[in-house]
Amino acid sequence: MFFKGPIPTDNLYKFLAIFGLVIIGITLVNLTFLADDLESLVTALASLDSLDRLTSNKFFRDALGTEGLNNPIPFTIFTKFTVLIGKAVINLIFLTIGTVSSASGFGLWFFRRQILEDQLLMSDLELKVNDVKRSDAEFQIFALEAKIRDWELSKRMEELGIETDNAEASEEDDS
Repeated sequence: MFFKGPIPTDNLYKFLAIFGLVIIGITLVNLTFLADDLESLVTALASLDSLDRLTSNKFFRDALGTEGLNNPIPFTIFTKFTVLIGKAVINLIFLTIGTVSSASGFGLWFFRRQILEDQLLMSDLELKVNDVKRSDAEFQIFALEAKIRDWELSKRMEELGIETDNAEASEEDDS
């Protein structure tokens, strides 16, 4: 059996928007860690006086490992710096993907769903206001018709010479 109805695109738009926000959040956290690593690298480079000082730095010992200590220092530092820059570029690409996904999800949701739903709500509100106005007008018409019937009835009773409570009340008001 085939599904014959509108595709629930609202959920797709929400997924795009939330997916983009999650990607942005993860990327920003990862970029802060990369910034800390890059700051450590720059600090180590600025305070680099000799190979002994470089190998005593915990960041470089962890980064270079035992086989890295046998490599020439400039090549190892350049490699570590290149890896950090590569990770930063990859994170910026993911940041761009997250931003585009989030913006497209929110934009599609707003322009394709929310505007239509707002228009439906406004038309529904207009219908309800018109119903209230119509029922109020109908009530006023009903009240006027009742007054006219009472007036016609009292005139007819006066023509026939029958006194009504309204006539007695009007005589009491005159005295």
